Order: sequence, then C-alpha cells, then structure tokens
Amino acid sequence: MLTIPNSDIGTRLVHGLFARAGFNSKSAKVTSVAYELPASGTTAVDTSLETSSNVNFNGKWVYQITGEIRSATNANTECSMDDDCGADQWCDLTNNGGKCTTNEGMLLSNFYPFGKDQPDQALPQGDDSKDQLSSPTPFVFLGESFPYLFVGSNGLVSFGKSATSTAFNSFTPKALPVPDETFIAPYWTDTDTSVPLKNNGNNIYYRMSTNSAILNRFTSDIHTLMATTPGAADFDARAVVIITWYRVGRYNNIVDKLSTWQAVIGTDGATSFCIFNYGRLAWSYANLRFARIGFNNKGTYYELTQSGSENSNSLATSSNVNQKGQWAFKI
Repeated sequence: MLTIPNSDIGTRLVHGLFARAGFNSKSAKVTSVAYELPASGTTAVDTSLETSSNVNFNGKWVYQITGEIRSATNANTECSMDDDCGADQWCDLTNNGGKCTTNEGMLLSNFYPFGKDQPDQALPQGDDSKDQLSSPTPFVFLGESFPYLFVGSNGLVSFGKSATSTAFNSFTPKALPVPDETFIAPYWTDTDTSVPLKNNGNNIYYRMSTNSAILNRFTSDIHTLMATTPGAADFDARAVVIITWYRVGRYNNIVDKLSTWQAVIGTDGATSFCIFNYGRLAWSYANLRFARIGFNNKGTYYELTQSGSENSNSLATSSNVNQKGQWAFKI
C-alpha cells in the first residue's frame, strides 16, 4: 500500500503548469498503466488533495500499487465479485449490477503490518491447514502458561496439545465451553483458501515477533485501549503473534464474498492481551453453522454475545474500545 499525505501543498502552478498527482508505468504487465488522482492538472489540485480523501481522512490518499493500481475507495469500479475490487473494498451487487464499495470495518492501513512484504509465513492454501509457532516468552492464557501455539485456517488459535484435537481440526464451530480444549476464536468459521485470488488474497499470514517496533506498538495500544483494565498500565510486551486471515473465502471454494480479520496476541510472560481487528466479515454463516467468537480453556471461557448468531459478522461495525472494527481483551 502507498499512503500519500498532503499537508499545506501551497504552490499549484509552476512554469505555467498545474501540478499533477498519480501513477504511471510503461509495463504491459499491469492492468492499469496510468492512474491520475482527482483534480490532478487543474486549478483545484492543491485544495482538492488537502481537503478531501479516499480513506475518510482529509489530506490522506491510499492506493495499492502492486499489480493493478487500486484506490482504497474507487466507487466507480464495476464488479461481479469481491475479488474485482481493492483490498479495502467489497462488491455491492445491489448497486446497478455491481459497484466496488469501501469496507464498513477497519481499513487495512490500521491493521498491524502483514503479508508478503513482511516477515510472515503463510499457511498452505487449501480447505484445512495449521502450523505451530514457538514463543521466546510463554503466553499466559486463562491461568495457564504455554510456550507455543497453533494457527488454524478456520479462525482458531490453539494452545498446548489441543491443537491435535477434534475441535481444533473441525470445520464446525461449537458453542463454548468446549471441554478439554484451549483456544482463542477471533472468528471460528469454515474458511476455504483453495482458490488463488488476485493480489495475494485468500491467504492466512502469521508470525511471531520480538521486533521492537511491534512490541512498542502493542504495548502502547494496550495502555490506550485498556487503560482502566487492571494490569494494563504495567504491561510491557515481550512477544507478539500476528495472524491475519486476508480476503479469505468459505467452504466449498466459494469466493464471491471475501472476509478479512486479524488477531494480535501479546504477552510479557505474566499477563497476556489480545486485539481483534475486523476489516470486513462478508458472512456470518458457512457450511450450516454460524461463526463463533470467544476464548476457551477447558471449563473457563468467555463468548461474545454476537457469537453463534446471524449477528456474528457485526463485529466489523462495532467495538468494545470505541474503535470501529476493533476489540481488545485481557486474557
């Protein structure tokens, strides 16, 4: 993604020519070889860029520039499915045959960095997959300490031996509590990443991080988002895992509607917190079950009120920390 901030542009006319803003490539390998921002080359170029936006933040413009050039909110693009639109968009088929529309949840620019330009791994694309991550600092989760965790394609993060269990490997979300299981469910649903999509969509990215910038950001986020929570003020992250389900489809190879969410879990070895970020949750129901969201450690559990209902995808438009599409918890 490329972010273009504009602050006090000032001069718009030099040598009798108005300033231009945009992208240009002579390569025949990209779909769009040129893209020019609104008002480029006109008398309004300075005030237009400073006082408007394509991401609802005046003076800021965000674009995807790998592959074809895509604006974060190009509402004029025609589409037949979500994959025809940009990373922060979905295809609204109720609008004259299909128009790309900005996601209603958190913009990806506010997610923790993820993807192929980060030191992420990606789960093998397919119907069900998982991987193990070891942590240099044990994660404390609902009273137990774990030196490693498992990432699952169906929206689960599991601790300990429960990753080999039937529940973790099941495509069927279950009501909490689930006996003898230890997991976090940011969005437990039957995903299917078998179909390759444009711009690295339909992928699940993950990494364990001790990078100082990531640790500092997570620590700061917890201090801010959970300021009144006991233990938050003294929290200082020593390990953070970032897992992103990026524009994923659902069973059985259904990719007309795509969902994006992220789980960020951090620990200092004594206390752990997690943040859920939701860009767009395109469905609440997959393979005959509603998605589940919550935390489970054998008999100890917490399940969100939206979990297991048609309202499970409303997490993208709501919050428990006054930031649309973002949820934070002490775990």
